[in-house]
Amino acid sequence: DMISLLTLCLAPLLVHIVVGVPHPVYLHDPAPRWHDRIVHYNPTTIIWRYFIIADRRLRSKDWSCADMAASNALFWTADGWDGSEAMMIKSRVYCERQPRYTTVQLFSVSSGQTVIITAQGIQAVALIINGITKFSRFFIRIGMPNIFFPFAILGLVRLCAAMWLTEDYTYLQRQVVECESEASASVADSLDKPTRPYYPIGATPQPSVYSLPAFDFETSYPKETTNARMHPRLGRSGFTWRVFFLLFLACLWLLPLITMLPFRWGIYFTGTLFSMGVFYFIFMSVTLFSIATCIFTAKSTSTIYPYTNKAWYKVYTCLLFLLMATLVVIAGLENRKAPCGASTT
Repeated sequence: DMISLLTLCLAPLLVHIVVGVPHPVYLHDPAPRWHDRIVHYNPTTIIWRYFIIADRRLRSKDWSCADMAASNALFWTADGWDGSEAMMIKSRVYCERQPRYTTVQLFSVSSGQTVIITAQGIQAVALIINGITKFSRFFIRIGMPNIFFPFAILGLVRLCAAMWLTEDYTYLQRQVVECESEASASVADSLDKPTRPYYPIGATPQPSVYSLPAFDFETSYPKETTNARMHPRLGRSGFTWRVFFLLFLACLWLLPLITMLPFRWGIYFTGTLFSMGVFYFIFMSVTLFSIATCIFTAKSTSTIYPYTNKAWYKVYTCLLFLLMATLVVIAGLENRKAPCGASTT
């Protein structure tokens, strides 16, 4: 019975994370460490990716299959994670397979994932509407199976970018191995050595006398290259989308506050409900104000969350998952069966 409760409890969170995190593309060695990868499982990072993909499509003057592939990929480079608009152009030299169309197909894995996310979101919205109409009973119905239902609502942001979310692409992996012996070798000797071959991600390296030409990631592309392909960030489309997204997050930020306010006296305020209010208030506060800061400081064009490489965001992500585990424990301790058979607190 407890396993079933845990499954129902973690389903919205796990679906939100598993569906929202794409496979990374490693263009530089060594591979990222665990604290570099864990930030992509933060729900804030996931909705930021949806937000930017939709924004990039709205501002694009000539949306192509290569743009769609690069916007969905997570590139690991010598400078860390890179999802900038310049990288969208630079990465084309490594793209081996592009999507066939500039929009996702109806019968595809991505469409199926969107349907699942939407179904969970509709169920969560129905729970909130029912709670608003029958507020005195809303507290009683909050139990272990639905402590993570707000993430299902947050996942509805995916609908805005659903037409351009895909994993139908392949990039060549560039492995850069720098040994001390190679560093101490002369320039002439290093030029005589054959270029290290490129291999598709997940493929077994095969001996070959051919290799792709080296590509310098430090080469700066002219600004006209990206500006010619994208409308201004604060143009009509970009500005409208940013305002709408911030208003949506602000509404979600108010939910934990409303939940914790005593609208009616005599309501049984459980530890689970209080813990949920505190947890989601912290999460939505960090999400709302950090995203607003990125938008107001002109850092809202990369599919990689701007604070991904910051130490504080890595620590915050670890603490967030720790708080999630604590919330599950509290809900599990208070869980009981109502006379109707439903789990509640």
